[in-house]
Amino acid sequence: MACCFQIILSIFLMAGVGYLLKRVGFWGQPEGAVFSKTVLYVCLPCFILLALAGAKLTTEAFSILFVFLVGSLLSGIIAFLITRVLEIPKPSAGTLILASSVGNTGFLGYPVILGVLGNKGLPWAAIIDQFGMALPLNTLGIAIATYYGSAVTNGNRALALLKSPPFIASLIALFLIGRHIPAVLQPLWRSMEFFRDATVPLIMLFLGISLRPSSLNKKIFPVAIATILKLFFQPVVIYALSFYFHLSSLPFQVLIMQACMPTALMTVVFAENYKLDLELATSIVFLTTLVSIITIPLMSQVLLLR
Repeated sequence: MACCFQIILSIFLMAGVGYLLKRVGFWGQPEGAVFSKTVLYVCLPCFILLALAGAKLTTEAFSILFVFLVGSLLSGIIAFLITRVLEIPKPSAGTLILASSVGNTGFLGYPVILGVLGNKGLPWAAIIDQFGMALPLNTLGIAIATYYGSAVTNGNRALALLKSPPFIASLIALFLIGRHIPAVLQPLWRSMEFFRDATVPLIMLFLGISLRPSSLNKKIFPVAIATILKLFFQPVVIYALSFYFHLSSLPFQVLIMQACMPTALMTVVFAENYKLDLELATSIVFLTTLVSIITIPLMSQVLLLR
């Protein structure tokens, strides 16, 4: 566990550099937007393409997707029931439901799994991120945000996933599984490896620039609810469900680690675009990200006991 904690702490220290440089005025939101677009449109597609192209689609891939989706859905349902009991206003309720169920399986999941498990864990991480998180987030997530938000939405937003470079890269990678890469494409493959290697630092710098600790001031109670559901309830449920499928060690470890990821940064994007509770979204992202420095290595200790 100590080794895992040191690896995760070193990854989070990169985010700390981004946050510190934002605080001193060296970087701001414009730089964060540049990092985000670079990762989304260049680095992350290369990262996912190279990871998935080396994957083998077995029955375990479908098993971990099913377990992950059920665990995420149950977290969202519990959050929904809590919002009804407490009569939380619609914009805040929609934010709480999304934040309790969707995890940062991409921007944080990839760096953590790469650091702890190495390249061998990346294909499983990409499968969970793209088909267990990105797909439902950009379909059911949009439906939830539209219902609870007050923005006038464009129907074309429902097609956002199909235009997403990481998702397109995932589809291309599925086509390449089991196929030999021609020698003529080797220079292209090498250039994608260089872009892939830049993904983790850029992601963590963007994460640091995006964090807003000041937003915690007035939202501590719903933030605490989301933190408990996302970082404790969801991993435990997924951990329990996984035993029915007799998963082998590596996909099981990746599954649990992805379940332990903090609330996705996309929650903030959805809150802003669909007029949900933006202050609540940023508060939950900040606290869950901070707490996950401890909860992720703690779950790694559980993995050793399996």
